[in-house]
Amino acid sequence: MANSDTSVRLRLPGREAAPTAETKLHPDIAQFLKIKEKKAIAVDVSLRGAPVETVAFDARPDDVVELQYEGGLCQWIRVDQLRDDLKKRASLFATGTLDENEVVIPSDLGTPATRGGVDLLLKGLKILGIDPVGDVANLAVRTVISRFEDSIQPAPGLYLLSDPRTIERQVRDMKDLDTRAPYLLFLHGTASSIVGSFGDLAPAADDANNPVVPEEWNALSHKYQGRILGLQHKTLSVSPVQNALDAARLLPVGTQLHLVSHSRGGLIGELLCLN
Repeated sequence: MANSDTSVRLRLPGREAAPTAETKLHPDIAQFLKIKEKKAIAVDVSLRGAPVETVAFDARPDDVVELQYEGGLCQWIRVDQLRDDLKKRASLFATGTLDENEVVIPSDLGTPATRGGVDLLLKGLKILGIDPVGDVANLAVRTVISRFEDSIQPAPGLYLLSDPRTIERQVRDMKDLDTRAPYLLFLHGTASSIVGSFGDLAPAADDANNPVVPEEWNALSHKYQGRILGLQHKTLSVSPVQNALDAARLLPVGTQLHLVSHSRGGLIGELLCLN
């Protein structure tokens, strides 16, 4: 039985899966953090609601659970937070109380989706250990990550783009924009950037050093004619809600937005679409 003072006994649904390749961190953040995959589990979605085999694992309260859903969406949550959330769920749905010494993660754990109105089905999960290293061991992980994200160029902000690799200027005030025609806004994904998520759309040189403009970017440039925006935003230390608010505060009332998003950027796009 796990000692509740030092560990949390998890009962994981499914079967143990082979570990994935080592997580590759950006060199600037690798000096601050190390990530270790402690356990990987595959959930058989075809057996939803049926009895499934389980795997027991003793996790630290500050370990991170990576919940992997159908469709490629992932959610990360601390073990102690997941334990508390499951207790609230058990109380809400009158499913009994959780064993204080063991946290059972149900195979039908899902999150209501805003896309299509269906539940997201859990297909796998991982237990990750994330630890500060070196001289920053006494700093909050969020503070360390925020410092790293502050160092990425261009800095977080809203930018007018000539293409995904070429910034014209930063939008600092809503007076910099108008509402006479729609803007196209690019929203990048987790631990990425405008260039990282959309750089392949930018013009490039061929083997003879001649410029080649992708058809997609040529069409977008013709349609929007100088009205293409990119939101460079923090993804590891700031919530999607804050990202959306930061963008909205720079957009004039009545602005029409057409959105192109990747991964987590879709969450920001959905928030911007709320009335």
